[in-house]
Amino acid sequence: MESKEIEWLHYIRKVELLDVMKIFPNPENIKILELGGGDGYLAKLISEKGYDIISLDTSPRYPLEFPVKKIDGKNISFSSETFDLVFTSQVIAHVEDLNTFFNEIKRVLKKNGIIIHMVPSSCWSIITNFWYYVLLPKKMIDFFRGLDEQSKIHHTKVEIQKKNTNSKIVNYLFLHPLGTSPSFLHEIFYFSKKGWVKLFKKNGFNIIRIEKCHLLYSGYGIFRMKFLNTRKLLSGLFCSSSFYCIMKKMD
Repeated sequence: MESKEIEWLHYIRKVELLDVMKIFPNPENIKILELGGGDGYLAKLISEKGYDIISLDTSPRYPLEFPVKKIDGKNISFSSETFDLVFTSQVIAHVEDLNTFFNEIKRVLKKNGIIIHMVPSSCWSIITNFWYYVLLPKKMIDFFRGLDEQSKIHHTKVEIQKKNTNSKIVNYLFLHPLGTSPSFLHEIFYFSKKGWVKLFKKNGFNIIRIEKCHLLYSGYGIFRMKFLNTRKLLSGLFCSSSFYCIMKKMD
């Protein structure tokens, strides 16, 4: 990842974090678990506010800003009812086995603990897919160039290559989910407020509140630091690119 991409990613994650940290409990005697910590940037910001936080990830992203422990993605290596707060940022949409993931969260969370998930919105999905199709011609050119190079290197059989190519073209044109959903059209519903409520209730959580974060952006960082004030205004009036969801496990 280029330095400008990292800078932009850190910026939007910080904006989202500052929105949700307004409702964090007092840091005294609070133990926080972050799942999907990446390079530890958000854990560092939370730690600097006086919180005791542990960050985990299946693939920590180096160089690290804060210690992030590598895990297998199935088991959280802590005793039951260890944490007062479990936090994730833009992780849920990429988890394959949500049932195991949510059960582990409920296991390590204390009885009266809270969970906070930062998640994408339908608006983010729509804007990101708009730019996806704007950029598609270049993507397709790069795609076919890559296929040609692979066939020359690996001498791929024509039948296998044709089948794989057709499948990838269908995915590029019609499916291309940004997370683990079947397609981007599914994500437009799944990433709505109603979709997130349905998912969390289905998995045994009592939802306290779901709020919009104050920034409008796409998955491609087209404008990055440009028009920020306008995009923050639009996120409040029209649509935001993310929600923060606060919940507890059901008794």
